[in-house]
Amino acid sequence: MAHVSCPAIRCSVETASVFAKVFRRPIKTVHGTEEWAATEKDVSQAVYRETERKCWEDFDYENDDGESLNRATQRIIHHLTEIARRHPGRPVMVSGHAILFALFFGHLRGERATEESKDRIKFASWSVVERRSNSSRVAMPCRAIKSFSRLRSRCNLLDSNALRTRSPI
Repeated sequence: MAHVSCPAIRCSVETASVFAKVFRRPIKTVHGTEEWAATEKDVSQAVYRETERKCWEDFDYENDDGESLNRATQRIIHHLTEIARRHPGRPVMVSGHAILFALFFGHLRGERATEESKDRIKFASWSVVERRSNSSRVAMPCRAIKSFSRLRSRCNLLDSNALRTRSPI
C-alpha cells in the first residue's frame, strides 16, 4: 500500500491515522476530497435532511457553497482517479465521507447515486476499487470493518509486498 489518503478535515484524518498505524503507512491529505454538505448553515437535523433531499432529487441543485451533487461527483471522480494514476499498480487507502463514495461508486456502476446508496455505506466501511488502464471497477463492495486483521489480510492479497515493507508513520 502506497499510503493512506484523506481530506484535511479532523474526522477523516483521525480515521486515516488508525489505518496508517495498522498498515504502517504514511498519511497524505488530499484537497478536493472534502465532504459535500447540503448546507453549512446551523440548522436543525430535520431542515438539513429536507435540504439534502432536494439535492438528491435534483443533482443540479446547488448547496450554500454553490456545489451541486453533479459537481461533487465530478470533483471526487477527478481526485480519486488522480490518486490512482499517481500510484499505478499500488493500493492506496482513502478515508472520507459516505456521500462522496456513494457518488463515486454510482459513477463506476454507470448509475446515479441515491440517498439510499449513501445510507447503505455504514460508519467505518471499506471497499476495494481496482483501476486498470483508464477504467475502474468495484472489486469488493462496501463492508463494515469487523476486524483489522481480516482487512489487512484482504489488502495483503492485493499488495503483499507493500504491507511487509515497514516505513515510519
